[in-house]
Amino acid sequence: MRPINKGEPPEKEYKKYQDAQGDLIERLGAFCSYCEMPIQNAPEVEHKESKSKNGELLKWENFLLSCKYCNTRKGDKVAAGEKNKYLWPDEDNTLEVFDYTDGRVKLNKEYLLRQPKEFQKRAERLLALTGLDNIPCVKSDRDRRFLERVAAWGKANYYRKMWDGYCESDVPLLDCILDIAYGSGFYSTWIQVFHDVPLVCNALGEKFPGTRMVHNNAD
Repeated sequence: MRPINKGEPPEKEYKKYQDAQGDLIERLGAFCSYCEMPIQNAPEVEHKESKSKNGELLKWENFLLSCKYCNTRKGDKVAAGEKNKYLWPDEDNTLEVFDYTDGRVKLNKEYLLRQPKEFQKRAERLLALTGLDNIPCVKSDRDRRFLERVAAWGKANYYRKMWDGYCESDVPLLDCILDIAYGSGFYSTWIQVFHDVPLVCNALGEKFPGTRMVHNNAD
């Protein structure tokens, strides 16, 4: 999950929480703050602490940008005062919390075992909260996050093989990788595939707006 920096609250007052959509997209790009999928239609301003359970309705700190799948899965499960039970991409180092191998999402146990117990519990609750590990098994389940992430995983591995076959100073190839990654989304998937290529990882962080660069072993 991409760690993000929304920046300071805009110097304006929102009359409706939906009015924050443009500012969030400008600062973070049109990507879901949870699953990292590109949001091509109807980005949703999501409240970390549910507005229906006394969460701050118009407070910038309570906003994230969400796709409809993550917003629906999360629902109103987090009431006011319960935010600290979970990890959040705009507050915590969520970079290595999950393993995206083959497009599937599971907890990165190797990383989490090096973290405090409470961090581990918050990571587990985050996965359950967002349902990022959902794999649609019936036609009525229209959750496209898995299929889109599988496609991004395939593209990332294709370009990793291409990268390994070229000189690392190949600027045109790097630019191509950045454009493909930005178009397909799922920043953390690309970071996992290129984890040992700092040039690409740093460039990806600069390509995706609002990415908060963190050390891989940070809490």
